[in-house]
Amino acid sequence: MFSVSGVGHGTGIIRDGPFSDWRHDNAGVLMRNVGSNGGLFSREFIELFLRQNRIEDIGLNRNELDTNLEFHHGSVHNWVGGTLSDFDYSPADPLFFMHHCFVDALWERFRSNQVQRGFDPEWYPLVDGDHKQDAPMRPFETGKDANGESKYLRNRVGYSKIWSSYVKYENPPYHCRVDSDCGSEQMRCERRMCQPLTIEEFERMDLHRRSKREISETQNNLWVLPSSKRARRQRHLQSNTPVFHGLNAKTTPFYHSYQNAFMIDGEADISKWVFIPVNVYKRRPKDQTCDAFPVRHGFPDFSAGDVFDQSSSTNYKESNKVPVNEGRKRCSHLGSGITKVYVKTFGLDYRGSYIDHALLDERFQFSSALSVVGVKKPLNNKGAHVFITAHDSCGKMCTAFCLNTQSSPSEYRMCSGAVRINSAKPLMYRSTIKDALLSAYNYSSVNPSISKENIPIVFHCD
Repeated sequence: MFSVSGVGHGTGIIRDGPFSDWRHDNAGVLMRNVGSNGGLFSREFIELFLRQNRIEDIGLNRNELDTNLEFHHGSVHNWVGGTLSDFDYSPADPLFFMHHCFVDALWERFRSNQVQRGFDPEWYPLVDGDHKQDAPMRPFETGKDANGESKYLRNRVGYSKIWSSYVKYENPPYHCRVDSDCGSEQMRCERRMCQPLTIEEFERMDLHRRSKREISETQNNLWVLPSSKRARRQRHLQSNTPVFHGLNAKTTPFYHSYQNAFMIDGEADISKWVFIPVNVYKRRPKDQTCDAFPVRHGFPDFSAGDVFDQSSSTNYKESNKVPVNEGRKRCSHLGSGITKVYVKTFGLDYRGSYIDHALLDERFQFSSALSVVGVKKPLNNKGAHVFITAHDSCGKMCTAFCLNTQSSPSEYRMCSGAVRINSAKPLMYRSTIKDALLSAYNYSSVNPSISKENIPIVFHCD
C-alpha cells in the first residue's frame, strides 16, 4: 500500500505516487510517519468488536479499550502519522477517506449484526453534553431559523437505519486455499481469507523473487561450463542466496527521521520555531532479553539472562529518586537493544505541535540520549506556553524534571512538563536544531560533557 504503485511511501513528505506534492492551504504539505505511534486494526480486534451487541460495548464511555471503535480508529490515524494525525486537518491526506470507509464498513457490519440478533440499531445511548441525542450534529447544517441562526441535524439522526440503505460493503473474499486465489500478487491467503500484504512482506517477496530469478538465469548459463567448475559455482550460489528475516529496515520507524509540519497557528514556516535540547534517561526494561548470552566451560548459558544483565557487584544500587511503575505491561523489544523515546510539544497558547525522538540502547541497565524539541519562537518579550512530554515506544509516559535555576546550585525537580519559554537571558532555546544540540555540551575540556545549565528539561523513562 505504501509504495509508488499504491498511495505513495509512508515516510516524510510524500513525493511519489498518486498524491505526490499534495498540499493543503491549512495543513501544509502531505506527510506521513508510519509506524512511529499508534497501531493498525488487528484481526483480533475486529472479531471481538463484531461479537458485541450494544452501542455501550463499543463506545467511548466504556472503560476497556479492547472493543472501543473510536479508540482503535484514532490509533490508525496516529500510526500513519503526519497529516493524518492532525486533529483538525486529517482529511487533507486522501488516506482519511479510505480509512473512514473501512471504519464505516465495520460500523455497518455491527449494525447488521444487531438486527440479526434482535437489537435495535436506532437505540441511542444515554449520554450528556455534545453527544446527547438532541444535540446539533455540526457541521451538518439544514438551513436557517426565523432569527437567521443555523439549524443542524440532530445526533439521533445519525443512528437512523435509512443510512444503511445508501451503502453496501462487499465482504472480503473468503475460502481461499492458496495466494493465487486472491487474484493479486499484493494479496495473500491467510486463515482462508485474502489479506493485503504489508509493505515489508511485499518488498521481501519481490527481493526473494528477483533473487531466485537471478540464480535461475545464472544456473542456466552454468551448463556451458565444465562439470567441476559448474559444481563449484552452484555451491557458491547456494551459500550466498539471501535469506530474509523480519521486517525490511526501510519500512520500520528506526530507518527514518520524524517529519514535522512546522505549522503554527495555520502557517507552516520553520523560521517561526525555536528549538530546545532535551535529555532522556531510560532504565532497561525488566522483560528485556537481548540476543547475546554467556558461554561457560564451552556451553551457552541461557538460564541467567543475557550478557548485558550479568552483575557481580554489591555496590550497584538503583536510584530511588525516580518513581518506578511496576504495573508496566509487557511490550516487544528488538534484540539489538535499539529503541526510541518520543519527545513531543503541544502549544498551550498557540496551535502547533512538534515530535522527535531520542535513540537509546536498552541492552544496558541505564542509558541516555539527547534530542531536540521545537516550540513557538517568543516575540516581543512575550513567552510561549508549551507542554512537553515523552513516552517510550510502548506508549508508557516518562517522568519530567525541569531545571530550577533559582536554586544554588541549579537542580532538576519533578514537574508537569508545562513550561513558558521566553527570550530572557540565558536563552533556553536556539534558532536551529543543530545549534540547540551543540549548546547542550560543555567544551571546556578535551572530552565534551553534558551542560545541564543549557538543558531546561529532562525525562526519566522506566
